[in-house]
Order: sequence, then C-alpha cells, then structure tokens
Amino acid sequence: MTRQEVIKKSREVATHEKVVAEYNKINPLPVGYKLKMSDDWCAAFVTVVLHLCKYDKLNECSVPRMIEKARELNIWITSYDYIPQPGDLVVYDWDSIKDGDHIGIITDIDNSGYITVREGNKNNSIGLRVLKYSDSSITGYITPKYKKEAASVSDSYKTVDDIVM
Repeated sequence: MTRQEVIKKSREVATHEKVVAEYNKINPLPVGYKLKMSDDWCAAFVTVVLHLCKYDKLNECSVPRMIEKARELNIWITSYDYIPQPGDLVVYDWDSIKDGDHIGIITDIDNSGYITVREGNKNNSIGLRVLKYSDSSITGYITPKYKKEAASVSDSYKTVDDIVM
C-alpha cells in the first residue's frame, strides 16, 4: 500500500451508504460490531479506505480504539514539530479531553502548512476540511507504514538514442 493508493481510494469511497456496506463486509468485523447508518462513521470511513488498500491493522469503528491500535503499532504521533504527509491520518479533539473525536485522511499539504483532509461523517457526508497542521483541534497523527513510492520519470525524459537521432 502506498500513500497515493490510499488517497486515490479515499476519493473512490464517495458515500455514507458505501462506507457502511463495505465496512460490514469486513471479516471479522472490528469488535464484532455491524455498523448502522445511524452510527458515527468517520473511523469506519478510514477503515474502509485502508481495508480496500489491503491494510487491516487499524480496522475499527471507534477513533479512540483506532488510536490505541496505532499506539501498539508505534505509528501514533503527538509531537507538535511533526510535519504530516499526504496519506497520514489526522485525529481531532473537539472537546479538549484528548481521546480522539474525529479522524480523516490527509490528501494534500501546501507550502504554507495547510493540510487538506478527506473525512467521513463531515456534516453527515464525505467531505474536505482545510486547516493548518498546527491547528489546536488536532490531537495527533497516525502514520501507517507505507511502501516507498516508485520514482517517476517525466514525460520529457529522452534516451541517448532519442537525442542522437
């Protein structure tokens, strides 16, 4: 699984209904719980995206339990000097208890320090949030161990034979 695969898959999982349907196909279901349309589902969105990328180490329907799994895997980061990368998961704390209230997948970061995050259960749909990676609502990041991306060759690349001819 690569960062780009996760970002691409996050765009393909486009509806609440698809999240619930795909989540409920996971075998075994995380904590044996069948997700309902009325449940909070931000963690289920992340789980479905990662599961569709063949990464099942964080399968969960609860943000606090997902954080606990990340701690066990040593991929939970709370350092304020960490600069997140696209493909990292961002965890929010809305109530200052630091238990993790919401989660999403970072799809972009710009040179000004703004991250774009794709989230399930944002206004009861899948949507984007843009904020500084240093925003006080962020309690930490989950950094799955990704495969290294293959180096890309630009379209303008020419071989010696191309130049000589």
